[in-house]
Amino acid sequence: APTDLTLSVNEAAAFEADSLSFTNNDRGSGLIAGKVQQTLSGPSDYCGGTISVTWSFTDDCGHNITHTQNITVLPAPQAQFLNTPDDLNLTVQQADNFSAPALVCTNGLSGAANITATVAPVITRNYSSCGGSMTVNWSFTDNCGRKAEHTQNISVTSTPIPNWINPPQNTTISCPDYQSYRSPELSFSNNQNGSYNISGTLTPQVQSIADPCGSGFTETWSYTDRCGRTISHSRFVAVTPTCDDGIQNQGEEDIDC
Repeated sequence: APTDLTLSVNEAAAFEADSLSFTNNDRGSGLIAGKVQQTLSGPSDYCGGTISVTWSFTDDCGHNITHTQNITVLPAPQAQFLNTPDDLNLTVQQADNFSAPALVCTNGLSGAANITATVAPVITRNYSSCGGSMTVNWSFTDNCGRKAEHTQNISVTSTPIPNWINPPQNTTISCPDYQSYRSPELSFSNNQNGSYNISGTLTPQVQSIADPCGSGFTETWSYTDRCGRTISHSRFVAVTPTCDDGIQNQGEEDIDC
């Protein structure tokens, strides 16, 4: 009688049990002998399990003989994802245009043991124009309840910080020019388009000085963008006095310094 076995899924799929002979080793009219076919029961997929092969015979007297062979079927190896992408660093613009491919998940076997699937990604976006993160997940669960998974983590950097355009440098003006002086506006831009653009024009904050003649004042342009990043530019405007001794002798009421 055949003994118990351990087989792979592909071996089990190709397994065939022979008929089994029986006899009572008697002679003449008392001899009972013959062959019986097997009955197979058990799993037929790649998850493995136990196959039972049973031979059974009942003679005319109601005597029954049975033999059972138990075959342990090992499950097919679990499928794994191929060509999994590494983690990435992307700009906001790149993240907005990002797409992920489907991945193949397979155990690389053929026949009954083959497990192969093409899995679409699930993309989760958790970022704004100020940056953040994104995850791409591929997940496959086979018929045996085994789960294969790959996650790609993507760091998203913010849109570029703006810069001042042609920021003015320290300068000198005369005292009379100061009376009509107006601080210039200063523009800034990050040189991006659409929703990634950060640009504008500002007038400066001017340091308050009671009498700038002979000294000067400071102009400061400062801007904080929607991401909380601050850019600042300052310059000093020196004011030169023009009131010499001869002018001063004409009387203070005629001097506007």
